[in-house]
Amino acid sequence: MSATTHGVILGRFMPPHNGHRYLIDFGRHVADELTVFLCSLPRDPIPGELRLSWMQELFPSVRLVHITEENPNANKAQPGAFRIWADAIARNMPHGVDYVFASEHYGRALALELGAGFLPVDPSRSLFPVSASAVRAAPMTYWDYLPEPVRPFFVRRVCIVGNDVDRRVALGRALAEHFRTIFAGDYAAFWQDHVERAPTAADLPLLLRAQAASEGALARQAQRLLFVTTDPTQLALQWSVEHGEAADRLAAERQRGYDLYLALQAAPPAAEHRQLGGDLLSRYLAMLPPTERVVPVPAPEPEAGHITTALESACSAVEQLLKTSEQSP
Repeated sequence: MSATTHGVILGRFMPPHNGHRYLIDFGRHVADELTVFLCSLPRDPIPGELRLSWMQELFPSVRLVHITEENPNANKAQPGAFRIWADAIARNMPHGVDYVFASEHYGRALALELGAGFLPVDPSRSLFPVSASAVRAAPMTYWDYLPEPVRPFFVRRVCIVGNDVDRRVALGRALAEHFRTIFAGDYAAFWQDHVERAPTAADLPLLLRAQAASEGALARQAQRLLFVTTDPTQLALQWSVEHGEAADRLAAERQRGYDLYLALQAAPPAAEHRQLGGDLLSRYLAMLPPTERVVPVPAPEPEAGHITTALESACSAVEQLLKTSEQSP
């Protein structure tokens, strides 16, 4: 055994969860140098490069090796599979392997092939009752075991669409409070309040980018759901409505899919906006593919304190989304 000890962990980390964090932190505390082998294939439901980026953020001090070669004989159920894996590991471990850490049964056989010691880590899942396959099948159930970088992949995004931003925000705030999460509001309005000037056409591309950035940042902290009351597409269309300038191209370029759209059925556009083709809701919905899930809900009347009916209708649609979300990518 060398003066510096070397440990290895092998896995797919699809996705990494808190059980993996315990496994890797355990290995880091035993071995002087730890190498984690991440195995991926092009057909995996979560891209290997994305998983690698998660692992790099979660474990910056750990050496990561991404194995992408496909070898049918390396299936752990095949005879000789552990010899194949041991060879692949040995090629990337010039100083040899002292320890193999694993929570799966294959760890012992792999360690024997490598001539290393085997240290099992929570094989019964008693400390962290979770697995990657369980997360993929029921991400909402196992949400609390997901590290922050992984959560945006599984968070369910609900976009609230309507002609009136105040009504969208009122419903988004109420839904966020009900489901104990957060919502992404209108960044352009926030920007204008703090910059203390009206935006110009030159500002629009940056504001669209900032709106998307706000949503992306909040998705890491959301609890299962993120409610979006203004997305880049609505922002671009609203600009077109208010300024009489065509922003539909920018909107189309920045359109992203959401898991659910709540379409507020009220608040027709003001007369001056109608003259500019200002029915934002109709224009927005016309841009969506027919396969998207759109649920009409009554628009709240926040100035009159009337939001209960809208909230009940929206909550019913969101609860259904959460039920169907237990069959994840």
